[in-house]
Amino acid sequence: AASLSTESSQQELIDAYYDDKIHSLYSKLISALEESAMNDPMTKIKKKKMDILYEMIAKQPEGEEKILSIMINKLGDPSKEVTNYAIAQLKSLQKENMKMSLIIFNNVKAFFTSATKSNAKLYSLVFMTQMAIPYNFPQYIEEAIKFFFDLFNKYSTSSAEYNKKDEKENANIERYLSLIVKRINDLFKQVKNQKGEMQKIQNIINEKINVLFKLSHNKSLKLSVEILKLLYGIIPSQDESFIDRYYKSLYEFISNSAL
Repeated sequence: AASLSTESSQQELIDAYYDDKIHSLYSKLISALEESAMNDPMTKIKKKKMDILYEMIAKQPEGEEKILSIMINKLGDPSKEVTNYAIAQLKSLQKENMKMSLIIFNNVKAFFTSATKSNAKLYSLVFMTQMAIPYNFPQYIEEAIKFFFDLFNKYSTSSAEYNKKDEKENANIERYLSLIVKRINDLFKQVKNQKGEMQKIQNIINEKINVLFKLSHNKSLKLSVEILKLLYGIIPSQDESFIDRYYKSLYEFISNSAL
């Protein structure tokens, strides 16, 4: 019996040794792929390494946090082709495993917040506004609503300082706001049958009524359309003065000579 116990202990040690070696090699493989995906000058090679990383995270949870971080960092790649490829991969990853929605969202949100380059901010925001909305994950919807309204507060405040900024920065703010308000519209539609969440969104919109009406007259066609759609969605809960104000803004929008 003692001999069997000794043999069993030795086998466990051998198994543990090889298990540790496999994990170590797997970790080194991830690091090598990261180095190539980040620094290879050829777009084709970068995408190939990204494909391998995608297959690894899709089939095996080992190293998930590290691989996801690498994939998200590609949203800030200098190559537009690579950033678009990263967006497509992240969207595919979410659809393959909707339970990862909140993890992916929170990691991209952190990347967006810490990003210093405008293209990294833009592409991470584009991805977050294109994520599939998971029906059975209310925590994702709640976090997304808070995040996008916080962003709206930030960039709508910035829009009030247009005259102090250059044209490129103004255009970026308008583009951010268009994406943000469009996503708020998407979330609004998603929760229209959930009274609690619906009321939360309506309360936040009510606090921003004057800002929204002001922005509906800005130079960006896309932003104006998204804001008018958002305001139209809350008409049933508003009084007659709001309705008059809304249709006046809509008429002015339609009558705009720029259209």
